[in-house]
Amino acid sequence: MATACFGRRVTSVPAQVLTSVQAIMVQISHIFPHSSLLCIVNSVGEVIAYVAEDITDAARVLELTSAVKQAALLFAETHSLCSVPVLHIKGQTHILSCFDISNYVFGMCLDMHPAALEMFDTRGAETMLRPFLEDVTRLLEDF
Repeated sequence: MATACFGRRVTSVPAQVLTSVQAIMVQISHIFPHSSLLCIVNSVGEVIAYVAEDITDAARVLELTSAVKQAALLFAETHSLCSVPVLHIKGQTHILSCFDISNYVFGMCLDMHPAALEMFDTRGAETMLRPFLEDVTRLLEDF
């Protein structure tokens, strides 16, 4: 069973909005049963909400999500690109995906057997996530 929490730092997002965002994240965790972490990170790298299977590893992955997104933005800047709206990084047993949503980043870490990961369709996953991320974007766009 996943643990759903708000970030530890104070944000300008009202509690009722965060509760709605959290509910959407729990739905996503059911669609992607291999998800070990889902999180929303603000523009300064603070986690505003997350859903995690193992809370002890979550802090490390949350830091990595923020660092990966910042590295992608730096890479885009050095190549005269405006943004990097979607980023996937595959390892042997994990995939970390970051999606721009309004002024935030949605991060998702999946843990899979190497053969399953090899066949994982990131475009298909993006298509499945799109309606959920659109809902989260609408909820967070004013904050």
